[in-house]
Amino acid sequence: MEEQKDNYLARTVRDAYGMEQYDIQAKKILADKYLLAVIMAAVVEEFHGMDIDEVMESIDGDPEVETGRIICDGEEDAILTGGRIHYDIKFTVHIKQSGNIKLYMNLEAQRDYYPGYDLVTRGIYYGATMLSTQWEKEIRPEDYSNLKKVYSIWLCMNSSEQDANTITEYSIHPTMVYGEPKRIGRYDLISVIMIRLSNKGASELTRETMDAIQRMNGALYTIFKSKKTATEKCKDLQENYGIPVSETFENEVKTMCNFSEVILEKGFEEGREKGREEGMEKGFEKGEERTRREAIRNMLKFGVSKETIATEYPLELVEQIIREKETGTDK
Repeated sequence: MEEQKDNYLARTVRDAYGMEQYDIQAKKILADKYLLAVIMAAVVEEFHGMDIDEVMESIDGDPEVETGRIICDGEEDAILTGGRIHYDIKFTVHIKQSGNIKLYMNLEAQRDYYPGYDLVTRGIYYGATMLSTQWEKEIRPEDYSNLKKVYSIWLCMNSSEQDANTITEYSIHPTMVYGEPKRIGRYDLISVIMIRLSNKGASELTRETMDAIQRMNGALYTIFKSKKTATEKCKDLQENYGIPVSETFENEVKTMCNFSEVILEKGFEEGREKGREEGMEKGFEKGEERTRREAIRNMLKFGVSKETIATEYPLELVEQIIREKETGTDK
């Protein structure tokens, strides 16, 4: 029994390490300044209609010449309770074309679409925290007029089929309850944007005919959802979406793809192994069923498509677990 516990602990640590390394690589890729500019040009109102180079130039911070990655002063905020929020990517921009306005930006890479709570509420909390931590940086007790607008952008990699390929922005808008005031006030200070990646790939458009959102969706799908090799992904990014790919960027994509393949194969292998172990101890049918469900949940959480999972497990069971996750009845 102790040996089984040790094996389970070792597997858990290896799995956690693999997923952690995958997440780290995903964040490194998303922190590329050109890719950040593509995302902001598509979903941030203040950048609509601007060239990607102009958007990229507005990003504050000293980039490493080799990678073009942002170096921030810190990616966490202290909160009043004594805890801290750890942001995936956090930076500021100054938009010269709009009077040099300053914005606070946060980008989160979210693999788990069903973490047990509403992701939108977390996004609002992150945005509100970025507002509150401007105390003494931007505002004083006697003057709140210098408060800067914040964006919290969430890239949901594994959304449900009915939500996939959608983008939703949550922001503040005034409602006239009675009368029409001459001055409404400066209310547009927070936007939370949920980008839910497509599960089926981008439409067949050329660089000349696709708009900013189609370009962003296609590039992100290519990086995080496409089943192509890392080399093929980087070629697509350059040829189809006009995204420059440095040697460092390509190596990071390769590393991320390697972790993805290792974790996928590990999920299949350990699911079969654990199923056999539990089957012998507790009755094959019962042990295998529980283990299959656990393996399917883990692969769904990691972003493996149901079609891929169905090559090893019954499609009916995969779809049942997906429905349970969507309705909150998965146990």
